[in-house]
Amino acid sequence: MTHGVDVNKNRLDDLDRVILRDSLSEPFSKKNICNIGCGESSLSIALCSLGHFVYNYDRRDLHSFFSMTSELFQKQKFVSMNISDIKAHNLPKQIHALVFQRVLHYLSYKNTQDILHLVTKQLAEGGKIYISLTGLDSQIGQGYTAKHDPITSRMGHIAVDDQHSFNITEKLCLYSKDEAEQLIQSIPGLHIEKIWISHFGNIKIVVQKI
Repeated sequence: MTHGVDVNKNRLDDLDRVILRDSLSEPFSKKNICNIGCGESSLSIALCSLGHFVYNYDRRDLHSFFSMTSELFQKQKFVSMNISDIKAHNLPKQIHALVFQRVLHYLSYKNTQDILHLVTKQLAEGGKIYISLTGLDSQIGQGYTAKHDPITSRMGHIAVDDQHSFNITEKLCLYSKDEAEQLIQSIPGLHIEKIWISHFGNIKIVVQKI
């Protein structure tokens, strides 16, 4: 089983920049932020440096990475856990923002609904969820075996060459923009603030709890 290329440590993308901008919207307001499927996250380090407390979750054991940033270590927590195993007691009691960067594609549509229901219950009113979903029209989607399956049952492998390039051998659930909107609309209490398709064909969503 492989876990994908960890791009989180190499760059901040367009969604990361939106998260950082929003985190500065209320000066002196320190937030609890959950970064789920964090990888070796440059974003988490940046958020900690701004004074926020970041809860990091990843199925790999990245304790050594996060402890290396010793000056920020007391402003973050790392939990080694598969996203599908996260329960309410694994999360802070009040969450101001959640980040799902390139991780929800490992879950089925139903399991993604379940995790969004769970985190929404602990998300503060007005809090936001930032989501990056791998798109059907992205490079990964070009040879995707489940491209024409209904979203509710869609789980398929990417092309063999792409499995090597992206270090992903598991089945994935990829989305169109309309299907991403359908996903968010199926969760009570959530409102899409912004949705767009990135240059690489992935779907980026900023969601607010109302």
